[in-house]
Amino acid sequence: METGNDVPAISIKGLVKRFNGLVAVDGVDLEISQGEFFGLLGPNGAGKTTLIRMLVGLSTPTSGSASIFGRDVVKNPIEARRLIGVSPQEYNFDENLKAKEILTYHAGYYGMGREERERRADEILDFLGIKDKAGEYCDKLSGGMKRRLLIGRALMQNPRVLFLDEPTTGVDVQLRRSLWDLLKKLNASGTTIVLTTHYIEEAESLCGRVAIMDHGRIIAIGRPEDLKRAEVDCSKLVLDIEGDSIPDLKVIPEVARYSYGKGKLTVHVTDTGTAAVKLLDYLRSNRIAVRSMHVRESTLEDVFIRLTGRDLRE
Repeated sequence: METGNDVPAISIKGLVKRFNGLVAVDGVDLEISQGEFFGLLGPNGAGKTTLIRMLVGLSTPTSGSASIFGRDVVKNPIEARRLIGVSPQEYNFDENLKAKEILTYHAGYYGMGREERERRADEILDFLGIKDKAGEYCDKLSGGMKRRLLIGRALMQNPRVLFLDEPTTGVDVQLRRSLWDLLKKLNASGTTIVLTTHYIEEAESLCGRVAIMDHGRIIAIGRPEDLKRAEVDCSKLVLDIEGDSIPDLKVIPEVARYSYGKGKLTVHVTDTGTAAVKLLDYLRSNRIAVRSMHVRESTLEDVFIRLTGRDLRE
């Protein structure tokens, strides 16, 4: 069995999953290094959830292989599961239990002794900033507290890989950023984290690398800054204009694509300076008044939309 620091935290080779003839995951190859903060992005139905379910042992691959620190998830499922923690999107704990009980009961499934469970639960609650809520029943906790508790439960067995499915869904901006700080601290301690999220900003802020999935395949992978830099149209001109319609802007060679609605014209360009001059001249020649214009660099969301043709929330 593979051991050592050079062993990938996650290794996936030719992974396929079919459901009644439908290919949900189509030959995925992926390697995630130890200590990475890795983001998995894709529109609904892209195959993200199915891929994660196979990695955590909830679904059996049709073909291909996957391993966690060298432990095959099919051939050595028990060993593989002992190395992971999973924080699901939906609350799936008994809300009639107290916060600390949620953690200690869960740890019992991993054969952790009572004293160790109590100690570990106290450590986790303190780390999450909710130690004062240890004795409160879950149905009395706020949504943000429950989110933290889901993460805490996943940390009880001190996993080497943590899977987070939409960990900040339904929380306000302030709490979201607080959770980001917590996750950064956790990753800095050595925990490998795999994140699925609908928040592009979240992936850009947290992840060292991201993979974009669509139709069961990984269609792009890399550091967020590298993916953005690879965009053919590397910047956008955003204009506030007057008019119900606009002429075809593709007559300008530097225009890659554009969209218009409610007086806002967004134009993706390959040469910002040249495109700006030509665009203003062209709009004025068509008697379209421009109230303002500013430049915005391409974002990871721009990359995502170009590759999938869909918004991340679709």
